[in-house]
Amino acid sequence: MNVCFFLAGFLKPGGIERVVSILINNLCKEQDIKVFCLCYNKSINAELYHFNTSIHIGYLFEDTPSMTNAILRRSAIKKVNKFIKNNKIDVIIGCGALYYPLSVICAKLTGIKSICWEHTNPTTNCDYRFQKQCRQIGLFFSNANVVLSRKALDFYNKKRKKNNYLIYNPVDPDLYNYIQKYDSNSSRIISVGRLVKVKNYDAVISIVNALLKDGWTGTWDIYGDGPERTHLERLILENGLSDIVNLMGNSNSIYSLYHQYSMLVLTSNYEGFPMVLLEGAASGLPLISFDIETGPNEIIIDEKNGYLLKPNDLDGMTKRIQELSNDDMLRKTMSNESINMANNFTIQQIVKKWRILFDEICKS
Repeated sequence: MNVCFFLAGFLKPGGIERVVSILINNLCKEQDIKVFCLCYNKSINAELYHFNTSIHIGYLFEDTPSMTNAILRRSAIKKVNKFIKNNKIDVIIGCGALYYPLSVICAKLTGIKSICWEHTNPTTNCDYRFQKQCRQIGLFFSNANVVLSRKALDFYNKKRKKNNYLIYNPVDPDLYNYIQKYDSNSSRIISVGRLVKVKNYDAVISIVNALLKDGWTGTWDIYGDGPERTHLERLILENGLSDIVNLMGNSNSIYSLYHQYSMLVLTSNYEGFPMVLLEGAASGLPLISFDIETGPNEIIIDEKNGYLLKPNDLDGMTKRIQELSNDDMLRKTMSNESINMANNFTIQQIVKKWRILFDEICKS
């Protein structure tokens, strides 16, 4: 069986790119599956991504035209169809709603199967123009829809009664090469994610100010980069937090750093299924997050391996961070529970579910 994952490319260090790279590097080990990857533009970051030599990667464009321009003026449909036929693709997987229309149209034209893989909260449509319309095309015309959370599955089941599948993101098996014993003496907090508004890092400033009033003596490191960096740097400086809140930038070795921290905190306003929580859990960190619509409440069991707070409950998050910081035994207990939770998201389990899906839709 020849399967093709269709996505933007592999330039950024997180999100869809990382999940796809982890999956295809393990899916290609299945004896009867040949994996192809079609990138919208030529954008592989060699420092971030390495692929099994059996994976064939192709590109539609050298640059990055708008999707409308690509379809109407740059022969995108013809190019995708050619890739499908030349490589005898059986299933094409559109990774993210922007790539649903091309995936579905070209699958219909070439007589193959299509899967639309939802990577964010499907109730939000603010990432780009026509996101809602792209998602609707995938919803109704693909052979299957894959979602990342129970909430997303409920959303899809209300729109389309069958062929919706819940397949979680996996823990990257490479992470386990860096696992170390939990350091209960650490007083450092870690957050990981692009510096964009949806990650709600402004909340960190407010929380740290409140923690300091209660005598907290830790530090908070934020890994990632993005358009909000200048804004956050200004906030940190204005609040006199330069020695406490640290913008660490992107790291190519984040797996080797988790063990230095006492807990992982997620402040996002919305997520699809946050990989960083899985990584933190597998690394044995207690987890704290706002209980946003999709993702955290399927990784965090409140008061067991961490805490869930109402969305943007800054006072509640401050209180929980302080409690956890002051209780060594509680942190150790939650660390063990996080490791147990991460065992539900192994790559072996996730690859098996994708295999079952491929077999089902190809037989239908």
